[in-house]
Amino acid sequence: MKWGIFVRIAAIICEYNPFHAGHRYQIEAVRELLGTDTGVLCLMSGNYVQRGEPAIQDKWTRAEAAVRGGADLVLELPLTAAVNAAGYFASGAVDCLEKLGCVTDLCFGTEGTDTQTLWKNARVMETEEYEAALRDKLITGVSFARARELALTALGGDGAVLTGPNNALGVDYLRRLLQVNSSVTPAAIPRREGLPSASDLRREMTGHRLRNGERAMLAVLRTLPEEAFEAMPFGSEGLWSKVMRACRNENSIEEILAACKSKRYAMSRLKRMLLSLYLGLSREDLRREIPYLRVLAFNDRGRQILRTAKETAALPLVSGSLPDTEAAGAYFAMECRATDLYGLFAPPGTVEPTGREKTAGPVYVR
Repeated sequence: MKWGIFVRIAAIICEYNPFHAGHRYQIEAVRELLGTDTGVLCLMSGNYVQRGEPAIQDKWTRAEAAVRGGADLVLELPLTAAVNAAGYFASGAVDCLEKLGCVTDLCFGTEGTDTQTLWKNARVMETEEYEAALRDKLITGVSFARARELALTALGGDGAVLTGPNNALGVDYLRRLLQVNSSVTPAAIPRREGLPSASDLRREMTGHRLRNGERAMLAVLRTLPEEAFEAMPFGSEGLWSKVMRACRNENSIEEILAACKSKRYAMSRLKRMLLSLYLGLSREDLRREIPYLRVLAFNDRGRQILRTAKETAALPLVSGSLPDTEAAGAYFAMECRATDLYGLFAPPGTVEPTGREKTAGPVYVR
């Protein structure tokens, strides 16, 4: 089927924190693989990223950079997926792509692993035998990531593949594609060696950082009632009470994290917990149905993808006014709060007024 002017529409799930030469290479590789007449749609995390931190640049700036770097259209990965654990991040993103109804391909980076190897692991991990093996490994007290590797290896998979973060996320994408019986074709694209990483670039940049908003975060964390800690995401196995004690007794975010860290709990999980508390997100909030997808940036080719998606999508595509539903209003209020609080992570001396979520429109790149 032809989608408007495109034979294929390929999606990339991303954070672009910040957008760099490696991301540009990936977009070029997508078109080299699928054809120059392929539309490239990026589903990008907003002002917060999956490791539990603010993005170094706001979502509109990063989305514009992506379009100038070769993407056609950037949609926002909604907040409740963007700040969730890796499996939920992946499944939430894939579900958004499925609801667009016009995505033909999902392309993602890997640490040199081919698509077929990732498929083999994904299929093993979708069995009852794997779930039983995973539970057995978790009982030994190892971290969830390590338990996944051991369980997969025990069943004949390649657990070592999961030590690469991009590989692990790719497997999660494939698992969700299997679960929903998707017609989307996945393609693993090995990362190009020798290019600067996003973490390298962040170290050199001035921008939004966790440390800039530390006092604001501590002011919230120290005054939350016990009920808020009980309801926070990722706080199972009594971890919520340990976090609550640390928030009430330690003097910095670093000290809180150190007081809660153990072999079983990854630092990224702890950071997501603290960020969720700061943003006022509960477990129930992260389970909300996503009521719309926000347009962040596009070019003329992206406009054609939008025209197609508006005919095929099961979710409204928002560039201005919201759908007139209670669910959309509640979700938007949550995102407005998150964007207003994002401003407190700006560099010292920078003033970012509230209300940008209501006033900022998508960036059109001519």
